[in-house]
Amino acid sequence: YITNGILYQSSLRNNFSNSESLSPETREKISHLIEERNIHSLYRLVSRTIQLLNLLELLKRAQFMPELPEVEWGLIHGLTVCQLVQDKGGHERVEALLNTLVSNHKARIHSMATPSADSDELARQFACQCYLYFSPGTNHTMIGFRAARDALNCSPASSGRETHADVTVKNLKLAASYWTNAQLVSGRIMHSDATETIEQKALRAFHSDSPLAKAADVLIQLGKVEDVVEICRITASNFGNPKQLISSDPLDDLPSPYVALPWEKTLYHMPTQ
Repeated sequence: YITNGILYQSSLRNNFSNSESLSPETREKISHLIEERNIHSLYRLVSRTIQLLNLLELLKRAQFMPELPEVEWGLIHGLTVCQLVQDKGGHERVEALLNTLVSNHKARIHSMATPSADSDELARQFACQCYLYFSPGTNHTMIGFRAARDALNCSPASSGRETHADVTVKNLKLAASYWTNAQLVSGRIMHSDATETIEQKALRAFHSDSPLAKAADVLIQLGKVEDVVEICRITASNFGNPKQLISSDPLDDLPSPYVALPWEKTLYHMPTQ
């Protein structure tokens, strides 16, 4: 109701250049819509702040799970709560931190640690309690790389390896449709040396935690070269041309209340194009 009211209010403002041309009834209706919009915006601001606090608490828990990589706290060092809640740069720093957490198929300790029930529950809580930060794409990235680790732990000719590899491919393809941050995808080397070779750029992207570079690396290890090409195509379609969804609904596996709506993503700032 409030969202429709905001759209109606916007259309009224476009149709009438000044309030003198509006009837008293219309002005009263607009004033109610403005009040509703302000209340709604305050609610969203408070709810996002709560999600940030949940996110920090869950990251603290993740820090002590050996099957997960170490949390890169330095990526958000020096940022205020205000910046983390409503600043575009703050959002991108949180996105980079979560990317380093979910796009690593190796455990923090080299002891063949496998995902535990605790880490499964942690992933679910990330997706439910922090969905404005931990997007469906981040969730698919985590599932994909965890399945990749399981596949690499299986013997090369086993059915288990192929099963886990299929889960890896499926989730990384779904995740690729959400990789819309050009700096993150390229490994934050937008101003790299022009004399670098393609191989050098790819290596720098990999060491900079580019999800695309890491996905390509693990899929090649699993012998899924054709799927590397497909994931690159999906990622490229996020920039410029309208992207084509690779499934009827990539959000089917997440409860609908825990998915950020398009208008929520532009509530504080315009997303990176």
